[in-house]
Amino acid sequence: MAATVIPLRATRSVHLRRGRRKPAPQLDLAPIEVKSPEGWRYQWHRLILQRGDLTRSEIAVAGVLMHASDSVRQCAEIALTTLAKRAGCSRRAAVTVVLRLRDLGLIVAVNEGQRIRGQPTMATHRYRLTYRDRGVE
Repeated sequence: MAATVIPLRATRSVHLRRGRRKPAPQLDLAPIEVKSPEGWRYQWHRLILQRGDLTRSEIAVAGVLMHASDSVRQCAEIALTTLAKRAGCSRRAAVTVVLRLRDLGLIVAVNEGQRIRGQPTMATHRYRLTYRDRGVE
């Protein structure tokens, strides 16, 4: 299964495998003006839907993160199993999508590697919605 690589920029490329991803149109890299902290999650999701280089799973996970985002804390607090269930994909696919969204600069893990005090389990994941390519950190 050979993959065709289409360079978008020096740091990123889109792989075409059996029509799973379509070639991305030229991405608009103009800085974004955040209208309000409360409305940022909706603005972020509209920008995600305009991107042509994301798969269905990536768009579904982004939608779940948008709905889980809290405007007071400015982050989405959700377990990976819950994220996968709401997005309609497997837990492994959700992990892969979260890593890809992080690589693209669309989310940032706020509490990466933190554990619940006194327990060997990891804390619930928290993600902040960002758009690194367009100046929103």
